[in-house]
Amino acid sequence: MTTTTSHFTLENEVSFPLPAAPTTISTYKHKDSSFRIVFCPTPGPLVSSAILVPTLAEKDNGLAHTLEHLIFCGSTLNDHKRGYLDSIATRGLSTGTNAYTTEDHTAYTITTAGAEGTLEVLPVFLEHVLFPTLSEEQFVTEVYHCDATGKNQGVVYCEMAGRENTEPDVLDLSMRRLLFQNETTYSRECGGLTHEVAKLTNEEIVEYHRRFYHLDNLTAIICGQIEPEKVFQKLTAVRGLLTPQSDRKASVVPVIDLPRLPGAPGDVISETVKFPSSDEELGSIAFGWRGPSSEDVFNIVALDVLFRYLQETAASPILQQFVEREDPYASQVDFDIRGFVETAIELVFSGVPYPSDAASDDAGSVQGSEGSADQSESGGSEEDSEDGSEGSEDGSAETRDDLFEPKVYHSMLMDILKDFATNGPKNKDAMQATLSRHRRKIMEALEEDPTECCVSYIIPDVVRHYLAARSELEDTRAQGGKPVFGTRAGILQVLDELATFPLSFWSDLVRKWLIDAPMVEVLMTPDRKLADTLSKRETEEHEARVKKIGPEGLLELGRKLEEAVLANKVNLTEDVIATMPPVPDVTKAASLRSSMEVVTMEPSADGSARPFETVQVVKTETMFAQLRIGIHTGNIPENLRPYLVLFQELLFQTPLAIPSREGKPTIVDYRDVARQAADLCVSYEASVGFGNDLWSASWLSEMFMMCASTERDEFSKLARFLFQVLAFSTFTEERIVSIAKNSLSAIVESKRDGSDMLPSIASRFTLPFDRPDEAPEGMKNDLAISLFRQEEFIKDVLEKCKAGKTKQIVVALEQIRTLLVDGGVSPVGPGFAQIAVSTGESVDLVRDVAGIWDEEVAKFRTLALTSKVTTTSKRRKTGSGSGSRKGTVTATVQKSLASPFPFPRRPYDLGLADMSFGNSVLVPIQGVTTTFLSQIVPCDIVNPHPHPDYFPVLLLAELLSRSEGPLYTSIRGQGYAYDASIHISLWTGMLSFELYESSEPRKAVSEFYAILESLGTPSGFHDICSRFNVETATASAAYKYASAKSTSAGLVVGALRGALRGFKSLEDEQTFQHGLYAVTDDDLRRAYEKYYL
Repeated sequence: MTTTTSHFTLENEVSFPLPAAPTTISTYKHKDSSFRIVFCPTPGPLVSSAILVPTLAEKDNGLAHTLEHLIFCGSTLNDHKRGYLDSIATRGLSTGTNAYTTEDHTAYTITTAGAEGTLEVLPVFLEHVLFPTLSEEQFVTEVYHCDATGKNQGVVYCEMAGRENTEPDVLDLSMRRLLFQNETTYSRECGGLTHEVAKLTNEEIVEYHRRFYHLDNLTAIICGQIEPEKVFQKLTAVRGLLTPQSDRKASVVPVIDLPRLPGAPGDVISETVKFPSSDEELGSIAFGWRGPSSEDVFNIVALDVLFRYLQETAASPILQQFVEREDPYASQVDFDIRGFVETAIELVFSGVPYPSDAASDDAGSVQGSEGSADQSESGGSEEDSEDGSEGSEDGSAETRDDLFEPKVYHSMLMDILKDFATNGPKNKDAMQATLSRHRRKIMEALEEDPTECCVSYIIPDVVRHYLAARSELEDTRAQGGKPVFGTRAGILQVLDELATFPLSFWSDLVRKWLIDAPMVEVLMTPDRKLADTLSKRETEEHEARVKKIGPEGLLELGRKLEEAVLANKVNLTEDVIATMPPVPDVTKAASLRSSMEVVTMEPSADGSARPFETVQVVKTETMFAQLRIGIHTGNIPENLRPYLVLFQELLFQTPLAIPSREGKPTIVDYRDVARQAADLCVSYEASVGFGNDLWSASWLSEMFMMCASTERDEFSKLARFLFQVLAFSTFTEERIVSIAKNSLSAIVESKRDGSDMLPSIASRFTLPFDRPDEAPEGMKNDLAISLFRQEEFIKDVLEKCKAGKTKQIVVALEQIRTLLVDGGVSPVGPGFAQIAVSTGESVDLVRDVAGIWDEEVAKFRTLALTSKVTTTSKRRKTGSGSGSRKGTVTATVQKSLASPFPFPRRPYDLGLADMSFGNSVLVPIQGVTTTFLSQIVPCDIVNPHPHPDYFPVLLLAELLSRSEGPLYTSIRGQGYAYDASIHISLWTGMLSFELYESSEPRKAVSEFYAILESLGTPSGFHDICSRFNVETATASAAYKYASAKSTSAGLVVGALRGALRGFKSLEDEQTFQHGLYAVTDDDLRRAYEKYYL
C-alpha cells in the first residue's frame, strides 16, 4: 500500500521484532527526488539520526574524510556560520553532531533526548551536508596546513598521523588491498594517508562534494520515538533545502564492480608486512575471505553463528588450538564480517609470539612442576569433551619459531576447519546451543542500544542500493530497482530456519566459504628499526621543508594560519542567538519504566555472616535477569592482592571441583565450564572493581565483582553457577600458565598504545607506589593490579611454574578464594548484591540468592575440611573481632560496619601521589607518533552528599569541552590535537585535562592555560559563561544524564551508582538533577577558583 503524506510517499514497510515489542521499519521517498527517510520506532528517550551519503575512495588522499570534517564549518543556503549547527544541536539535548567515514559511505549522526531536538537540528544538519561553505580558510585549519615552524598540521592530518602506522590500521589496509586486488574503494585508505592529504587542495574537495552530495544520493535514517509527519513539515519548511540542484543532477556516482579474488579453491595469497613498534615480541596474523553479498542475510547470519561456535569461548576449537595452551600461539582471536556490498570475512590472531633473541631466552615448556594436577583428575579426557580439537592437549606446551613463515599458521587453521567439515562437532547439540546464544546476543544488543543497532542494520541496504553493481534482490540503482531497506529485520527468522538444518549444512558452509575458496593471509611483524626510521625521516623532511620554504615563507605561512584561525572563529551574534529555539524539556522525552528498592537478606541458618547482606533490586523493561555481587577485598592481605588479576581471569576458564553427596567431588573440565557459561549467560564477568580493563578499575576497586545475566527462567540456575564458579574453581598449572602468558601478551600490546598507556601511567604517579603501606583501602587493589606491578609479577608467576613451584601460586589463589567465599564481612567495608529483573517480578529472588549462596558455601566448607585446604580461615558467628592484616590469612566475621549505600570511599589525595619523579613525567613510546597527555588535580564533588559544587564543576567542564567551545576552537581548531577535554572522575575525585593524538602538546597546553587565565577575568568569564553558553552546556549535561538511563542496562548501572553515592531512591536522584538548572554565575566562579586554578 502506498500512502502519500506531505511531500513524501510511503514506499515500503517491514516488520521488525524488538525485545520490548515489534516495530516497523518504514521508508518514505521525496516526491521530487530519490531522497528517502527511513523510520524505525524504538523504545526509550533517545532519537538517533544518520544522514547517509554513499561515498567512494578513488585514491588514498581521503577526500571523503576531509569533506566530512568541513561539512560542520558552516552552510551557504541560509548563511549559517561556524558554531551554529553544533550550538543548535547541543541545545536540542545532545552532545552535538558527529560523523564518520568508511570505505563506501559517510554518515552524519545526531542523537537527542526526545524528538524536539531532532526536529530542530535535522533541517540545519541536512543544509550543512548539501550546502557547506567549503572555504579555503576552513581547509587550512581542518584539513592541512604547514605552520610557521614548518610542521605539517591540520585536524585531519593529525588524526591520520596518529593512526596510519599503528598495527591495526596497517593490518586493515593490507588486508583490504589483498582481498580486493588493489582495485575499487575497498582497497583505499578512506581516511587519507598523510603524504597524500598534504597534496590535497580545497578545489578537489569542492568537486568531490559536487559529485557525491546531492538529494538523489542521500538517505536519512531516524530511530526512536518521533512522528514522521513532523519531520516532513520541518524539512519542507526550509526554502530550497529539498530542491534538486541542476548542476549535480547529471553527476552519476560510479558503482562498485568488484574484481574476482584470483586463485583456485583453497589458494592462499600471503604477504608479510612490517609495522613500527617499541618491541619485537608480538605480531599478528590475519586471514581474509570474500563473503556473501550484502543482501544474502541468510549466509551472513549462518557464518556469524559458525564463527561464534569456532572461536567464541575458551572451549571453542580455534581458541583451543591457538590460545588455550601453555605456550599460546596467540593471546586473542577476533572475527568480523565487514558489511561491504560484497562482504569480507576476517579472522585476526593478535599477540602472536614473534621469534627474536628476547623471546628465545624465555622459551621452553613448563613441565614436572610441583603441585600440577593429574590430567585425568582435573582435566577430563578427550571422550568427555564436546569437540574434536578440544580433547587432551598433547604438545600444548610446544614452542614454535616458525609461526610467521607463510602458510604455517594457515595450515593449522585449515586442519581445524577441515576436521569440522569432515566430522562436525562431537556434540550433536553444539550448533543448536550456538544458535540460541546468537539469538540472545542479538536481543541483548537490541535492548542495550536499540537506536544505534537499528541504524547499523539498515545501512548495508542503503549502501547496496546506491553503489552495488548488481543484487539478487534487483534492488540496486544500477539495475533500475527500488531499494529494499530492512533485510536484516528478518534475522530472528533466519535463526529459526537455521535451527531446522542438519549438521551437514554447517559442514557445507565451511567448505564453500572457507576451505574451497581462495583466501589471503597477512603476517604483521613488529620492527623496532622501522619506528626509528620513520621518526628520522620525519625529522629530515621537516628540516628540508624549513630550508626550502625559508624564513620569509615561514612568516607568510604563520600569517596565513592566523588569518584562517580568525576567519573560523565561532562568533554567534545576538541576533542569531535570538533565532534559536528554546532548550526542550528533557522530562518530556519518553522513558523506560523502572523502580528500585533495597532489601536486607534474612540471616543464614547457622548465623554466620555473608560477604553481602544488602541487596538492591532494580526492576525495568528488560527480557533478561541479572545478578551482581560485590565482595569487599579488605580481608585479603597485601601479599595476595597482586594475584587478583590472575584470579579474575581464571574464573570461568578453569576446572570446577563441585562436592557431591557421594563424597568425591564432581570434576567439570574448564572447557565445559566455558561452554556452560556461554550457553547459560547472555553476558558474564569477574573483575576487580567496576569498569575493569584488566590493569585498572575506573571505580570501586576495593570490591571483587561477579556479574552475569540470563533469561528470566534461568535466574536460579545462573545464581548457582556463578557461586559455584567462585567457590569451586580449581587452579591447575596448565590453566595458570596459559592465562598468565596471554595476560603478559596483553601488557606488551598495551605498552604500544598511547591511549592505553595514558591512564596506566597516570595511576602510576597518582598512587603511592613509593610507599604502598600508606595506601588507603580504596587504593590497595589499584596498586596491586597496575600494569607496572603486574608485568614483573606475571613474569615471576611463570618463572615459579617453570621452576616447579606452581604449588605456591595455587595456594595463594586458593587463599583468595577462601577469603572471598567464607571470609565473612570485611572489617573495613561492606559488600552488596544487585538483582535486576523485568517490571512486575517478585523480590523473592533475594531469598533464592541467599539460599543458594548458603547451600554452596556449606558445600565449600565441607570440601575445605575434607581436602585440608592450606588456607587458615577463622569463621565465627556474627559478632565482633579482629584479624591479622598481613601475612597469615585469617578472616574475621562480624556485623556489617556500615551500609554499602552510600559506600564508604576515599577520594584522590595529592599527598599520597608518588613524587619521586617530580610532579610531571614524559614517557616516550617508539612507534607512537602523536602525544597523549593528562593533567590531574583533586576534585571530590561526591562527599558530602549532596555536594554544593557538583553541578558547577560539571557545568564548567561542559562549557570548556563542548563542541565548538573554547578547547575545541583553540586546540583542535588550530590543529594542535585531535581531541582536548576536561574529564571528571567522580568516584576517585579527580579532575583532569586530557589531550589525545596531539601533534603540538606544548602549544595545546599553553592554549588551555590561556583559557583558564581568561576565565579569571570579567570579560573572559562573560564570553565563556554567557547565559547562552550556560544554557547550551546545561542541555548537553541533561542529555548525558538521560542517555545514561536510556536503556534497561543503563538504568541498572545508574541505579547502583546512585545508591553507592547516597541516593535513597530513583526519585531522589531525579530530584537532585534539578540542581543542574539552578547553577549561578557565582557558583561557576567558585568552582573555577576552587578546582580549576
